[in-house]
Amino acid sequence: MLLNIKRIPEGRSVFSQSFTAEGEQAQWISYAGQIVCKAEIDCIPTQIAIHIYYKAPVTLECSRCLKAFDYPIENDFYLNIKKRSQVDKNNPDVETIDFLYDDTTEELDISSAIFDDIILMLPMKPLCSENCAGFSLYNNNFEKDSSGINNNDPRWDALKRIKNSK
Repeated sequence: MLLNIKRIPEGRSVFSQSFTAEGEQAQWISYAGQIVCKAEIDCIPTQIAIHIYYKAPVTLECSRCLKAFDYPIENDFYLNIKKRSQVDKNNPDVETIDFLYDDTTEELDISSAIFDDIILMLPMKPLCSENCAGFSLYNNNFEKDSSGINNNDPRWDALKRIKNSK
């Protein structure tokens, strides 16, 4: 999401934009569509405060059955952008500044903050549904006996020889 710093009017304004993840942002997550953002911008001459709302449709892989499913992410967060010449490095509030700009900055790309928030919103163990049965261990082409256990899996041959020798 690109913000044209020079064109942001003083006071309150609203800005909307849709964009597609590209490059490094699209490398780690599969997106099912465009990311839609709305920014409420409060601008004073030395600082810009932005409240960002976004919707990002992502495609995840279920941790149980390994099938792909769509997972919509919606969230909002705040950004503080300040003019570089107005920053006092000894002030403890400097830690709350997300981006800096100067007089030569025309556009500021804040998409990295949006993608960071999307990453934080992803579930640690994505599930296609709460009652997903998961991947069946016995869905393969090996011969099975009446208990459903494979008889021809060569990895078990050594144990079978030990069992049969007793």
